[in-house]
Amino acid sequence: MVRAAWWVLAVIALAFSLWFAVTGTMADVDLGCAKVAEGGAAFECGDRITDVLGIWPPVWLGISLVAPSAVAAVAGRVWASGAATVALIVAGIVGLANWTGFWGTLLVALPLAALGAFVTFIQIARKRRPERHPERRRGQVRG
Repeated sequence: MVRAAWWVLAVIALAFSLWFAVTGTMADVDLGCAKVAEGGAAFECGDRITDVLGIWPPVWLGISLVAPSAVAAVAGRVWASGAATVALIVAGIVGLANWTGFWGTLLVALPLAALGAFVTFIQIARKRRPERHPERRRGQVRG
């Protein structure tokens, strides 16, 4: 269940990244466009992000959002879930620090981190839960 939850988070992050790369315009990421509706000398506010910045910033955005969840899903360990949650929090903080530009898009990592923290806490609670059949653990299986 925990691995499936992390895979769902990874798919959500990938879907957002692809959607943003395809539909995002410079008006979505440039503060000058948001304030005065004027782009820089090299672009107009209606230009697509990939046309102005190239393909690599959206690719790195996708990697930054998908990789922590995918690693936690593959590893399936509590430490990996915790590390993925911390990585998503850090990505969200980077987004907050760069909220006026393209990398402000990383703010979407904060809701993913909240969901990741929930999954991590469930994983910890399941691990600490006493076993339902303690006699099986000791090799004393009845009959």
